Amino acid sequence: RPPLAFLIGRVDLRRDFREFRSRPEGGFLRITALPRNERAPFRSVTFQVGENFEILRLDVEGEDGSTMSFRFSEERVNPPLARDLFRFEPPPGAELVEVRGQLQFVE
Repeated sequence: RPPLAFLIGRVDLRRDFREFRSRPEGGFLRITALPRNERAPFRSVTFQVGENFEILRLDVEGEDGSTMSFRFSEERVNPPLARDLFRFEPPPGAELVEVRGQLQFVE
């Protein structure tokens, strides 16, 4: 569960961590974050950050000493996507309301 929060951006670094340690390592920056809450389901989270500030690796050390590692590569920021991927189809019976020239879905 904890790694998923990091991967989908559900973590507030200032709120969730009390201490950050960083050091250069092989052309990268290694940042280890220690949780603010002693009951957190992990002991530490370590990010390996590239020269363009991209996260290349994420290691989560669990309470039991196990480590879950995630490696990231070929990141594409804002890739072009086909317009038809975002076709809005309201559910049957839904009411649409126009607000400032844009349609809004009302439940």
